[in-house]
Amino acid sequence: ARSVVDDAVAFGHALSLGLVLVVAACPVALLVGDIEAAQRFVDMLLSTSTIHAIDLYHTEGSCFSGAVLVRGGKPLEGRALLLRAMNGPPYMESDLHRVEMLIELAQAFACTGDFQQGIDVLDEALAASARREERWCMAELLRMKAEMLLGMDASGPESYAEELLQQSLDWARRQGA
Repeated sequence: ARSVVDDAVAFGHALSLGLVLVVAACPVALLVGDIEAAQRFVDMLLSTSTIHAIDLYHTEGSCFSGAVLVRGGKPLEGRALLLRAMNGPPYMESDLHRVEMLIELAQAFACTGDFQQGIDVLDEALAASARREERWCMAELLRMKAEMLLGMDASGPESYAEELLQQSLDWARRQGA
C-alpha cells in the first residue's frame, strides 16, 4: 500500500492519489492495526480532497478519520465523525466501504457501553453484507454481535450469543480463516 501511495504521489495526479488512499492505503493500515500509518494516509487524503475539492474523497477521509479516532481511544469523537460523514452527502448506501465503516461505528458504540446501538449497527452491516454479497466479514460481524450481547446486562443472551459464535466459527472455517 505504501509503495502504491509513493507511486501516486510521484505521478502527481490528485484523483489517482485519492483513489489509492481510499481503496488501499487507509483500509489496509486500519486492517493491520497500524494507526500511525492510517493517520498519515487519512491526513493525506483529507488534504488532497480539500485542495482539489473532491467531495467524495473528503467524505471517505472523514469516515477513515473517525475510525482512527475510535481505534486511538477516542470513541465518542470517532463515533460523532463517523455518523456525520456516513449520513451526509455524498456518502451513499452503495459506498465501497459502507460495511467497514459500520463495523467501526459499532465498535465505537461498544467502547462507550452502548451495546444495543452497536447491535443495531451490526444488524445493518449484516443486512448490507448479505444484500451486497460481501461475505468476507461475516465471521467478524457475528463475533462482534455475540460479544455485544454478552456485554449487555440483559438476562438470557448467552444461548443466542453462543449460537452467533458458532455461526462465526462456521463462516471462518468455510473461508479458511
